[in-house]
Amino acid sequence: METEVKKQPEVYTNIHEEKSGKVYSNAKSYGLKITHLKKMINSRTKKVEQLEKTVSELNKKLDYYEKNTVFQNMKKIMMLEEQGEGNTRTSFILTQVKNYDKKKPLWPETVIRESVILYEVSQEAYNTLIKPKMLLKYKNKSV
Repeated sequence: METEVKKQPEVYTNIHEEKSGKVYSNAKSYGLKITHLKKMINSRTKKVEQLEKTVSELNKKLDYYEKNTVFQNMKKIMMLEEQGEGNTRTSFILTQVKNYDKKKPLWPETVIRESVILYEVSQEAYNTLIKPKMLLKYKNKSV
């Protein structure tokens, strides 16, 4: 039986050796690889720093929105209205926000009905609420 002898791969050192007319230089190619890897490390480090900064900013925004009760309440009101579980109060508040800066606001039927009831119960209370200096806008009786 013949035993197979495995050839060991030839290893070239940093010294220039010639083999079949070619000059091999591992030092130069390794130096280029190291330079390339260093650049990659620097760019990835900068990217990680940018991402950490972004995460920090987004966490601050999240904390603000979680602590802001007005925002949370508006979010709940909008969710109730979308699910159809809202009542007159939620509908009125959401309508006030939507009509805040409109010249000709649109009113849902429930708000109109409540405005008429308020006018019949107390004209003074109704007139106080529809004054221009007040933040709230009610459906005007004349419209």
